[in-house]
Formats: sequence, C-alpha cells, structure tokens
Amino acid sequence: MGEKVEDRIEMLGGQLENVPIKMLILTSGSELANAEPVSPLDFVRTIARLPMPPRVAPK
Repeated sequence: MGEKVEDRIEMLGGQLENVPIKMLILTSGSELANAEPVSPLDFVRTIARLPMPPRVAPK
C-alpha cells in the first residue's frame, strides 16, 4: 500500500488497549491483488516495535 514501517506505527497513535494482529492476504480480483506483499520478517519486526499495553490482572 506504499507506507513505510514508521508510517504504520505512526498510524496507530496513542496508547493501545489491545493489539489486533492481522496480515493482508493478497487475493486475485481484489483492489490490492497486485500490491507488493509485506515480508513475514518485516511484519514481525513491525509488531515488535509496537508499544504494547500493560498487562492487566483479572479482578
């Protein structure tokens, strides 16, 4: 989609309450079918740079 790793992190902004982790699967016929795929290693590196929320103990 053209964004850099720093752009992806900046888009999140603020404090996270939960961390949904999803990776785009390119499907023929979709708008992003011809997009350059994100390498699995870059995907994991991006997740590793996210500010994770503190663990909340159950009450």
